[in-house]
Amino acid sequence: MTSRHTQSSRQPGLLAAALAALITLGLGGRATAQDELAFVRGLEWTRSLMAEERWGAARSRIQGLLAQHKGRSYARVRRDGIIESMTRCQFHLAGRAPRADQLTSGDLVRHSERAGELTLRYQPDTLGDFERAGEQSGVRFHPATFTGRYRVDVEARDYPSTPGGIRVVVNESPEHATVVSFGLRKTHSNASSPMTIYRLNKDGERTPLADPIRSLTKPGQRYTVSVQVNAATIQALVNGRPALTVNKPKDEYGRVGLFDVNFDELELSGKASPAWLQGLVDSRLQREFALFKRSYDERGDLPAWLFADDEPRSQRNNAPKNFPGVVEREHVSALSRASALLREGDHEAARDLVLGLQDAEISRAARAYLLAICAFSLNDYQAAVGYCDAASREDGVFAGARLLRARAHAQLRQTDAAVEQLRALLRDHPQHEAAHTMLALQLLQAGEPEQARTVVRSAQRHGVETPELEKLGRMLMMAESGPAWRRSWTYRSANYVVSSDVSQSVCVETARMLERCLVSYQAQLAPVRKKSGPFKVFVFSGEASYRSYCADVLGAPSPHSMGLFSSALKQLLVRNVADHETMLETVRHEGLHQYLDGVMADPPAWLNEGLAMYYEASRPGEPRPRGGVMRADLLATLQQREMAPLATLTELTLDEFYADSELHYPQSWAFVHFLRDTKKSRRVMFRRIFDALLAGRSNAEALRAGLGETPLAELDAEFREHVMSMSVAAPGGAPR
Repeated sequence: MTSRHTQSSRQPGLLAAALAALITLGLGGRATAQDELAFVRGLEWTRSLMAEERWGAARSRIQGLLAQHKGRSYARVRRDGIIESMTRCQFHLAGRAPRADQLTSGDLVRHSERAGELTLRYQPDTLGDFERAGEQSGVRFHPATFTGRYRVDVEARDYPSTPGGIRVVVNESPEHATVVSFGLRKTHSNASSPMTIYRLNKDGERTPLADPIRSLTKPGQRYTVSVQVNAATIQALVNGRPALTVNKPKDEYGRVGLFDVNFDELELSGKASPAWLQGLVDSRLQREFALFKRSYDERGDLPAWLFADDEPRSQRNNAPKNFPGVVEREHVSALSRASALLREGDHEAARDLVLGLQDAEISRAARAYLLAICAFSLNDYQAAVGYCDAASREDGVFAGARLLRARAHAQLRQTDAAVEQLRALLRDHPQHEAAHTMLALQLLQAGEPEQARTVVRSAQRHGVETPELEKLGRMLMMAESGPAWRRSWTYRSANYVVSSDVSQSVCVETARMLERCLVSYQAQLAPVRKKSGPFKVFVFSGEASYRSYCADVLGAPSPHSMGLFSSALKQLLVRNVADHETMLETVRHEGLHQYLDGVMADPPAWLNEGLAMYYEASRPGEPRPRGGVMRADLLATLQQREMAPLATLTELTLDEFYADSELHYPQSWAFVHFLRDTKKSRRVMFRRIFDALLAGRSNAEALRAGLGETPLAELDAEFREHVMSMSVAAPGGAPR
């Protein structure tokens, strides 16, 4: 997505992409090529206006482009993206976008995203923003995370007589928090409690940070008690006068909490992460936009020709036949038995049955096709290609064998061959649903979104409309336009284009970190193969827009993830969170997936996720991630649970891997660590496995090449012994 901070609106390779699309579309002539290129650049300029929140200018630009390019098919191909852009313009021009000060339960007195400063003021009846630590907890925490100097002021016109008086929690984190207890002086009706500051860990253990002193506050009187958190100290004040000061680790900050107590006004001010406020705005914005889209009719703002088909739609033919050749009456019984075994998933039994059939019981074409299905299901893709060839020699028109051959080529990472097969199949069977869908996906994953878009439109013209193709159309729109943000920034580095609705600084930081990671990946693993353009990265300010975009891209909202890499769109997606280091860790994790997608087709789950976990953690002060950081959290899981056999772990599909992610993630990390960071012989083993996968060999073949004469069971035993013997000297420390 282009933005006000972009160095140039020109994109490398844009002309080549446009010309490739023209060849596919069959549009001839120099003028047509120039027209389409001008149209594409006009849409990019429109998105740049939208990124700057110039909604009226963007709407006028869309309408002007459509008037200038009236009736052109290259405009119709981009219809979904045009509709999305016009809808966003009209939504914002209608004034439906929320503001942060409308969404907090207290008063947002001051807020500067650029400086990261905010001031919030609350009364006892406006604490809706606060969250209880637990159902039975007597502490409420504010969701904002402070990242620099900040202050908490609590005014009580009638200071409470509750034991401990007013107690403020600062610098709360998952591991510990600091409690400032202002206490109270003794009166005739209550006992005294001292003023003190202590650290409270997650197990409830207290560690005093200073000697208690006599409280300066009396019940029933008016006081303003404050906590000032600086870079290296925490200071308690009463009516503006310092009372108690303790040291703290430099630059340790966090959330603020307040024990249940009577007070009149609470004020929080200082430097805080924008993630909380941006998340509030993002969540409301997504809800309002969804409501607007339900009632908005884009046909009132866009020309009728945009919604017309390029040419009359074809009528659907009858469904394709199930078997090649002529099915004689005497063949029906054998075909039925084989089909039943295939439906049950017993592919070996089906193969044995087909091989044992007499020539009178089955045709040569049907035998070859059924054996191809069995071979494919048993992951013998090369054999499947051979059987499909045999079936096609008997019946060259039969679509089933030709589609299966394309699927086998795709599994063998022979994308060009798969695309060629699918194009030939569609010339003979232009209404074949699965062929259209698979061809569009293959082209999208090969970095050819323009050609994939043409396939989707061709399917529609031939009367082929399925949920899968509809989803693909939406994905293609996302590949071109990116997220529908209210405003955005973009930063271009040597290998990355990072866009975000958080801030320009987040784009710069993310791009620079990914560049450092890429240097490590290429030095330690393999150089990136030729890519069609820079890596695309999107950093979302809130969970709502992230989930919405994931739902469009993946068909599911991905509610529990903080980031992902879409191999189909070639996009890295991550959402901003208050814990900035956690966000950067997610970027490193997903950045490894993005890198690996650029060097290896369809890496096995254990390697893909194992390497991502291996590189996501970074040693403090390390300029480039080298991997190998010892992870106490992951080790604890492995040493408490029964690990999967390596024979099982290394063969898991993605769905099987994620079905028990709490085990498979740590175990994959540990296996990569075991191979890369223990013995030289194991590092050689890893290198052989990795190089075999780079060469396009299957996961099973790569493991055989890597292990050589070492039985997998023997390596499994060594691995388990290694895991159980590992421990961590300190967080991020070296193993011992």
